[in-house]
Amino acid sequence: MTDTTNQVLYFTGAHCTICKAMTPVVRATAGEYESEVELVELDVASNGHLAELHSVRSVPTLVAIHDGVVAGRAVGAQSRNGIGEVFAGAIDGQVRSIPLSTTERAMRLGAAAAVGAIAYIAGQPLLYLAVFALVVFAFWDKMPFRKT
Repeated sequence: MTDTTNQVLYFTGAHCTICKAMTPVVRATAGEYESEVELVELDVASNGHLAELHSVRSVPTLVAIHDGVVAGRAVGAQSRNGIGEVFAGAIDGQVRSIPLSTTERAMRLGAAAAVGAIAYIAGQPLLYLAVFALVVFAFWDKMPFRKT
């Protein structure tokens, strides 16, 4: 790896099912950016020193490198749009907020509704804090302080 190129480090694991599902999408997205960004696929078992250097705690993890400096990261399963944002961040060095899909947002709001119903039925007002947290995270990518 050189410090003068734009790269996306793709940390995976041999037994990671999500990694296996995401790899074709990551490679296809890398093909769209191949003239500007180099994709470096790294297995954490054989590249533990790099995983430690980049504070990789779970896989899959995408790390955008712009001119030798970390420009952003995405951890866990990502949509094609989110993967594209990581590659774009490697090009211009801008940290981007990866938008939630409609399904992800609906799942978080559904979980908030379920916990709210449990809190009401069980008479546990402290569970409303969990409802609040779930609603906030459902709209986290839309928060004004998250804009870049």
